[in-house]
Amino acid sequence: MTENNRGSEWKRWDLHTHTKGTAKNDQFTSQTFEDYCKTLFISAIDNNIAVIGITDYFNIDNYLKVKDYKENIDSVSGLTAEQKTQIKKIYLIPNVELRVLPVTDRGKLVNLHCLFNPDYVNKLEDDFFSSIEMSVGDEVYKMNKSGFIRLGKSKEPQLDDIEAYKLGLNNFVVTNESLRNLFKKKPVLRDNTITIVSNSNNDGASAFQKHYDMFEGNDQSSLDEIRKSIYYLSDLIFSGNPKDREYFLGIKKNQKGEIIDDKKSIIQKCGSLKACVHGCDAHIETKLFKPDENRYCWIKSMPTFEGLKQVIYEPEQRVKIQPNEPDFKEDKLIIDEVQYYSSNNLFTPEKIKFNKNLNVIIGGKSSGKSILLYNIAATLETNKEVTSITDRKYNFRKDDENFNFEVKSLSGISQKLYDEKENSIIPKIKYIPQNYLTKLAEPEANKKGEELLKYVRGLLLEDETYKTNYQDFLSVVKSNDKKREDLIDSYFETEDTIKSKDKQLKEKGNEEVLNKSIESNLIKIGELKKSIGLTQEQIAEYNNEKLKLEKVESDRIKINSDYRKVSTFNRDILNSLKELKNKKDLIENSLETESIKTLFTQNFNFLDIAIEEQFNNILLIRNLF
Repeated sequence: MTENNRGSEWKRWDLHTHTKGTAKNDQFTSQTFEDYCKTLFISAIDNNIAVIGITDYFNIDNYLKVKDYKENIDSVSGLTAEQKTQIKKIYLIPNVELRVLPVTDRGKLVNLHCLFNPDYVNKLEDDFFSSIEMSVGDEVYKMNKSGFIRLGKSKEPQLDDIEAYKLGLNNFVVTNESLRNLFKKKPVLRDNTITIVSNSNNDGASAFQKHYDMFEGNDQSSLDEIRKSIYYLSDLIFSGNPKDREYFLGIKKNQKGEIIDDKKSIIQKCGSLKACVHGCDAHIETKLFKPDENRYCWIKSMPTFEGLKQVIYEPEQRVKIQPNEPDFKEDKLIIDEVQYYSSNNLFTPEKIKFNKNLNVIIGGKSSGKSILLYNIAATLETNKEVTSITDRKYNFRKDDENFNFEVKSLSGISQKLYDEKENSIIPKIKYIPQNYLTKLAEPEANKKGEELLKYVRGLLLEDETYKTNYQDFLSVVKSNDKKREDLIDSYFETEDTIKSKDKQLKEKGNEEVLNKSIESNLIKIGELKKSIGLTQEQIAEYNNEKLKLEKVESDRIKINSDYRKVSTFNRDILNSLKELKNKKDLIENSLETESIKTLFTQNFNFLDIAIEEQFNNILLIRNLF
């Protein structure tokens, strides 16, 4: 198995890198081309570059030189064995930068890049460079060395071949129509070419109308069709601008949050959704693999020409432009490789490499898929209750006393199945054997599926974010349970009051009987007043005091009612504060970063103060009553 046998991985690609001797704006200071190549590759190693697009205008001469340097790297002095091994793994792609008509509204030509399959390079001279022509009057010049020299001398006949070549190259232009016709004529060439248009607002297609908003206006000028033809010709976009990426994927929104041009509209205007790729566009050593704003190009594929083609068909999923590696995971949590040890050659001795992200094991029935998964789980000591299901079935030591299995993490730590060990090197890994979930969900064994729910919930609770959300959910449920109980108690109290009042009302009799009783009692009261000899003033004073007493009694009943309400409310607040404080204490004790723990304590110390104040409030209310 090879080092690359891990499938698609996120790696840094730089598809736009010039070299010493580049045809335009050469600022490289290396004394020789070999010195430049050494600087190029050392810088690539330092920046973890997997693929380099060696770029020049209208030719691949410098790509061939860099390729030759790499192929003869073993003979280069001044490099370590490890550096040479790493250089051999770097994939080179020839990138030919063309200047294409028509001229933009800034008076510049459009930059269009053709990236070629390295396996097709030997055919490019005939199929590409000698097949594109530029007409000046009656003269026709091919896009190759002799054509550039002829074009240069047609302008300044006194120049030697070297100077004429430079002048001719700097004046050569291509039409997008000629490229399109060439690709139609030679479909094999098209299959081995990836076209990328620059989206710079100076010399890219967007320069027709100040960047990606070229399609957002309503101007239906004649340039629209030219813009459309260039984008239809292009497979990808050279741009590190996040807004460009969003637009060409059909997900860019305006200030109102509305999609500007949906995916269907982008396909109509540009021929397809376009991925944005990026490069440093270095014309000096200090700029190598250092794009502005650290907009590194990450591509998830095999580092090959075919891997780059995958980006065309999956533009949103396969490429990211950002400083850090996408989908980053800690090395200690990743299985790097596994290996069988078997003296009877029952298993392959070759190391089995794993991808950092998704791994799929494909094979026919009884080809060893389940055995591989079991040995990983058993070696890492996952849930023994689960692995014990197949312990006897996969006990290969009964036939081979030297059998063993090793798991190695990306951090470099390894663990073997039959070695003594204190803890698992990757304790968070989970093992779900074939048909295990099915058995948990079987109606005969678990009518309500409780075991399955418990297992899934246990897995989810290992995630800190989910665990926090789950605890918050439980707090809300408990709070709602308390509210429900209070409402139920209030309901029954109200029902008892209604029954009591109804009983009292029934005991008082009907209205007519009560009125006659009142009249009778008033007569008796008048007779009593006369019999005891009270004056009218004394009777009035008695009635007044009686009203005051009735008011005092009424106020007392209201105060007692209010006291009960306030006491209940204070008790509820105190219970809620205590519950929050307990949760706060749990979180505080679990924090591992001292600065965060201190800040958390300071911010939520008010809960302790609030509980103390609430105790004082309860005592104060009791004293008032």
